This record gives sequence, structure tokens and C-alpha cells, in this order.
Amino acid sequence: MKVTLTSAAKKQERADLLVIGFFEDASLLKEAAGLEPRFASAVTAALKNKRFTGKFGETVSVYGEDIRTAREAVVLGLGKKANHKRLCMRKTTGTIIQMAKCRRAKHVRVLLDSFSAGEVSLNDAAEILAENARLTSYAFDKYKTPGKESDKVELETLELAYVKNQLEALKKAVAWGTLIASGTLTARDVINEPANIMTAEKMAETAEKLAEKKGFSCRLIEQKELEELKMGGILAVNQGSMHP
Repeated sequence: MKVTLTSAAKKQERADLLVIGFFEDASLLKEAAGLEPRFASAVTAALKNKRFTGKFGETVSVYGEDIRTAREAVVLGLGKKANHKRLCMRKTTGTIIQMAKCRRAKHVRVLLDSFSAGEVSLNDAAEILAENARLTSYAFDKYKTPGKESDKVELETLELAYVKNQLEALKKAVAWGTLIASGTLTARDVINEPANIMTAEKMAETAEKLAEKKGFSCRLIEQKELEELKMGGILAVNQGSMHP
């Protein structure tokens, strides 16, 4: 999956899913109304009838051929602006990825500015979306027998459409979120390997290769030094293994 940045004002190809954030104590961004007039009128009607209030996790969905920028557009409730924190944004990212999976969407467009409020800046939103989209999409299926290719639909592109033009800062935020996710997923791969594959020796080899590739230092601690450092927990676990 790749994360891209684009101006909301720029005409884009039709996505599978458009997601816009909405706070209880706010109104729909005028940019969102500009992107999808019919969508905006449907959301206004839902608000008027109290079908949708913007509470955290609530959604309003509109789809059809007359939706110009996506096959389906969703407004996602974010609660009150003052309560919007980084943890809320992480949970929201998980919801977006889950919606994409349920809809078998390959291309998801997110109106980035609509998720910025409270403790979450525009850069924060970009960073968290870039990081958590990858973390939420993670699956360790290395040893799983592949199913029919036609049954497997994965999210290919998460497009962050911005209104406020601070592209360079957003690029840095996305790059940082991507780096954090990459490191986390490497750790998850190591953890999820079976113990007969990821032995202590194999883990040491993995660490050395990472150090060489990424340019950081790596020092291996073997049994004698482990005993001197009184690392009894590690030594106790290793007693049941034929590998040093």
C-alpha cells in the first residue's frame, strides 16, 4: 500500500471510497461540499433529521454514479473538537481501513483537513494516517496457503487530499509515519515467526543485517556476558533450546 498527497482542489480520478471527518460541534467543510454537492446535501438532511450527529464512530454513506470523486462517500463522526486527540485519530484510521476492507476498496481518498482539530494538527493527521494505515493492514500470512486471487482485494492507495497548502511539511509527516510503521512491522514479522525458525541465532543474524542495511550499530551479547549481566530471564528461557 502506498500513501500519496494531493491537493483537494485538483481534479482527480474517481476513487473507490472518499472519507470525510465531521465533528459534533462543527459544520461540513465547504471544500467537502464543493467536492460533492449531492453528498453535502445528503449529509445536511441527515443532520437535520438527527440520523447523524457527528458522534465518534457514527457514519453517513452516499453512493451512486452521480458521486463525482468516488464510488462511495462516507462522513465519519469524530465527536467534539476539544476531545480530538492522537489516540482518537489512531482509532479513526483503523475504522477507515476496516471500511476499505469491507467495501473491497483499492483506492481510498481522505479529506485530510477534515480530521484536524483539538490536539491533532494537519501534520499529525497525515503522520498517523500514514503509520496506522500500514499497521492496521498488517497480516502475517507468510506460511498461509494462498486463496483464489480473485477473492483477495487489498488497499493499494491511501490518498490524503489536503486543502491547506503546506506540502513540504506534510511530506515529512508522511515519511516519518511510514518509517515508524516500517520498523514496527519488521518487529512484528520477527515476533510472529515460529520459535523453530526465529531462533536466538537467527534473531542475531536479523539484527546484524538490519544494522548493516540501515546504518546503525549492533552488538551481540552471548551466554557468558549474559551471565555476568545477570540476565536470568533470557538464560532461563534458552535452557529449553538446543540453540545457544
